Amino acid sequence: MIELIQNLVQGHFFLLFILLLLSSLPLYLALKLSGGNVSILKVFFIGIALSLITLASAKFIGLFGALIVLLISPAAYYLAFKVDKIRAVLAWLFQYGFLALVILALGLMQVI
Repeated sequence: MIELIQNLVQGHFFLLFILLLLSSLPLYLALKLSGGNVSILKVFFIGIALSLITLASAKFIGLFGALIVLLISPAAYYLAFKVDKIRAVLAWLFQYGFLALVILALGLMQVI
């Protein structure tokens, strides 16, 4: 799975952008259903910001830094979208679960 993500980041920037957009949709739906203060643009821009921070920390700090940022992401959702902590964690799980399934499907179809 990690090799699939590395190949995606290194060679498929357009596909990465599409995946960021696709992963924003389930996050938007999860936050909207949980009563958060959301708009699709806000979700998309926060998703891009968190993804860039994760990539930068992985590059400069290593995998441990990237994992820390990923684990702190629900706190960003909690602060940015005004949802409670449990709903922020559930939205985060829903988003990354969906993204993992999409990346796995693309890997199985040999797109990446």
